[in-house]
Amino acid sequence: MLACAFALAAPTPASAQFGGLIKKAKEKVAEKGVEQAADKMGPVAPGEQLTDDLLGKVITGAQAADRMLGERDRVTASRDAKNKDLSALKDKNQPVHSAYDQANGKISECRSSAFNTLEEARQEKYDAQIKKIQADPNMMGKYQLIAMKYSKSLAEAQQKQDPALLQKVQMDMMKEIIGSDPFADMKKDSATVTAKCGKLPALPPSLAQEERLQKEVAAADDSIRTLEAKAVNAGAAASGLEQVRYLQLKERALSIMGRVGGQGGAKYGNEEMEAVKKRMADLEKVKRAL
Repeated sequence: MLACAFALAAPTPASAQFGGLIKKAKEKVAEKGVEQAADKMGPVAPGEQLTDDLLGKVITGAQAADRMLGERDRVTASRDAKNKDLSALKDKNQPVHSAYDQANGKISECRSSAFNTLEEARQEKYDAQIKKIQADPNMMGKYQLIAMKYSKSLAEAQQKQDPALLQKVQMDMMKEIIGSDPFADMKKDSATVTAKCGKLPALPPSLAQEERLQKEVAAADDSIRTLEAKAVNAGAAASGLEQVRYLQLKERALSIMGRVGGQGGAKYGNEEMEAVKKRMADLEKVKRAL
């Protein structure tokens, strides 16, 4: 009797598995119910909701932008390849860097110190000259005469938008006011420092190659940013929407795509969810432009 009762109380392996499956199914239903309740109770993500018409405009804009992003991706691939080459070159150049830095260090330190000393002396000279001018009771009148003398040349240089000419006129006026030419003084300083400390060693070819690659990578970065900005402009223009509105709506479309794909995230309206589902194939084609 005791054995029979024990046997009846203990489930068979098959019934235990079946019971486990029933339990998991119940838990899944409960979880689904919680999710559905949350969807019903939770607020829709803030911002303008997508309609079929608005989504169509976003897709039209993204299609125009996507055509430009092909060039962006080409430049990005080239930039990444150069970055890889640059990283390898830097590793290879470590001994060259060490030798160059050691040879360069003492001369650079000497030149920096010498330039600072000369700059301080020149500034003292300028300060003394300015004080002398300020002490002159006729200083204002003299300054006005000098300003009048160069006003025409300054205006012409500004009108021509010639920075080199403008700088020359300003330096000529400064020379007449303080009695010294700053550029000529700096040129003399450079010669004095080189005579005292020597010239900086020439950059080794391998380091020059590294420098060129760095410039090419930087130029590629600039091109990528320019192409991305052009893509946004082209997309907004093609969509017929104001740029900020276009950016907000395409970001919303991308987020809804993620939610449709099961990534979770913010809650969206049923109509805009359905609109995205209907155009999912079109959206996937231009996803990089969203």
